[in-house]
Amino acid sequence: MVDWLTVASSAGSFWIGPTWALYVGPGLRATVHEHHATQLVIPLGGRVRLRSPGEVWGVYDGAVVSADVPHESDRAVPLIGTIWSEPGPRRDQRPPASAIAAVPAARSTALRHRFLALAEAPAASASALVHELVKIANEGPARVLPADGRVLAALELLEPSPGHQVRLASVASEVDLSPSRLAHLFVAEVGIPFRRYVLWRRLRAAVAEMATGASATTAAHDAGFADSAHLSRTFRRMIGFTPSSGFAVADSRFVQA
Repeated sequence: MVDWLTVASSAGSFWIGPTWALYVGPGLRATVHEHHATQLVIPLGGRVRLRSPGEVWGVYDGAVVSADVPHESDRAVPLIGTIWSEPGPRRDQRPPASAIAAVPAARSTALRHRFLALAEAPAASASALVHELVKIANEGPARVLPADGRVLAALELLEPSPGHQVRLASVASEVDLSPSRLAHLFVAEVGIPFRRYVLWRRLRAAVAEMATGASATTAAHDAGFADSAHLSRTFRRMIGFTPSSGFAVADSRFVQA
């Protein structure tokens, strides 16, 4: 069984898995946003303009945006492929050379071919292409699992109920740590702050709810958001666009793979 969900429409398609999300569709303008995921951007027609606020615009055939970097795009392109991968601790902990870095030409070309194939693939044959793209996006030093058993225990406590309001203090108490110590260990062992990890899981939980036929309002409530507008704002802040603008919700079908 494939452990991801698909949102498909005539406007674009979005796949979301346990530690990643993938989109193929119109390259929309994106207001300033940041996400706790590393983003790989491959325009499939034209070139994409990206920058961090206050910086000079860069024009790219392919780019990687580091996690937690505010950025924006002011140019809509006909079609784009992008992957968000949750950062995790790696054996090589060196910081990235640049917050927004160009993808080498040969790799951009290879990825562009695969994204174009995915854009044209029928749903029945898309899974293999999604898997291949996610694997390519995660090339590099391997992730490592948390070594601290208390952090592993904290992750297990978060697993069953992503929609519940989970407090750092209560989880810290369960694993016999102070909140500040768990917060420090969580970043060191998992790669992202505790609260942002919880928020990413809630976002995925909302998509999962909609995949089963729930309304946006019900999905938002079940995933711990105040309402559908709160969910939409969070989605924009973390991804750069709203579900309705990216997927033409009236025309969308949610598929649980």
